[in-house]
Amino acid sequence: MNSKGSLRKFLDFSPLLPRALQITASGHLLMSVREQGEAFPLNSKSCRQLIVMDLKGKPIHTYEYSNKRNRLFSLVVRIATSSRGDIYLVDRETLDGHGCVAALSYPNKIKWRYSGNNNITSDRFCPGDIIIRNTDTIIVTDVDNALIHILNISGLVTNYIDTSKQGISFPHMICLGVDELLWIGCSTQEDTSDRAMLYSLKY
Repeated sequence: MNSKGSLRKFLDFSPLLPRALQITASGHLLMSVREQGEAFPLNSKSCRQLIVMDLKGKPIHTYEYSNKRNRLFSLVVRIATSSRGDIYLVDRETLDGHGCVAALSYPNKIKWRYSGNNNITSDRFCPGDIIIRNTDTIIVTDVDNALIHILNISGLVTNYIDTSKQGISFPHMICLGVDELLWIGCSTQEDTSDRAMLYSLKY
């Protein structure tokens, strides 16, 4: 989109469907893609990739399988990168939105996975969005549990925020402003007329 609001085609991933997008500090474009049709359950023909490209759209590297031909992820719905180029993602593993946060390691490994912490809640982890603060803090929303998990770069919990105590339900999207305000966009329950809300918290 240009400054006048006009759209033009930049990349065509057909027949695959683009899902998550991220531009790195070093000028690379990251895009997750999947095959057409229902996202779940996965089968032998499912194509779940994270493609690294230059800003002209030329492919540089593709993440999909480990050396042992195991899938690296199920459905990448969010991508975040640090200033050092580390790649973190939200991997949705079920139709209900349950999943994990994972750190990628070049060329085809998962460095670690975080699937929630029983000391915080015994309910299943439902990651919605992910951001990186500075270079050493990972902030993840946990939609169904009204939580925000704060991790270090090793995938260990250092803190958490119970957003229900601030009257915030279903925290989904998240953004950290230059004034250190944490902006939280919320989703709503299905079959409800409630409006989705936007909140800000002092981080």
